[in-house]
Amino acid sequence: MSQRTRRRCEGTAMGAIVLDLRPGLGIGPFSLGMPICEAFAQIEQQPNIYDVVHVKYFEEEPLKLDLVISFPDHGFHLRFDPWSQRLRLVEIFDVKRLQMRYATSLIGGPSTLATFVAVYALFGPTFPGIYDKVRGVYNLFYPGLSFAFPIPSQYTDCCHDGEAELPLEFPDGTTPVTCRVSIYDSSTDKKVGVGSLMDKACAPPLPAGSLYMEEVHVKWVIL
Repeated sequence: MSQRTRRRCEGTAMGAIVLDLRPGLGIGPFSLGMPICEAFAQIEQQPNIYDVVHVKYFEEEPLKLDLVISFPDHGFHLRFDPWSQRLRLVEIFDVKRLQMRYATSLIGGPSTLATFVAVYALFGPTFPGIYDKVRGVYNLFYPGLSFAFPIPSQYTDCCHDGEAELPLEFPDGTTPVTCRVSIYDSSTDKKVGVGSLMDKACAPPLPAGSLYMEEVHVKWVIL
């Protein structure tokens, strides 16, 4: 895996930014399905915000793994399909570094913990999530959106491998805090989360009449 860093505006202070969370659609100016060139254009337009950018790709076999644009100071990255180079998945891997705005409410960032109680209050009830016993992580799903909650080893008995309900509070009165948020296309009803669940995310279908990656037929003329 190769990585190239684009660093701008060395004087910019690192701090949590606020981006609009759009389940099933994207986050901030980054929309699912957008070509990677459009993502770079958005970054170029806001250098004071996206001042440190990592670009990751598999140099030996570039079509094997995702192209990734990562923003380490803001705790999230964008995953692009290596073939179409369209955005298929947004991952917030450090929720304390990125504050997300949904409707009129904020969640995440250094001042607003994304607890299980806060997520439930903001997004409402949903179907039981999936507990990954190997990773010790509980994935909670909404259409086009999922939250991963690490479960302390002393409370793994609260969950069972596979579909399970997660209690709003542990026996000691604490509530789980999300460690990762995934935003993905919801048109296929797939559940996308951490681990192997991440691979289920696909770029949304192209709109009717789109010329992006349109099939081209070449006719040979022999004179």
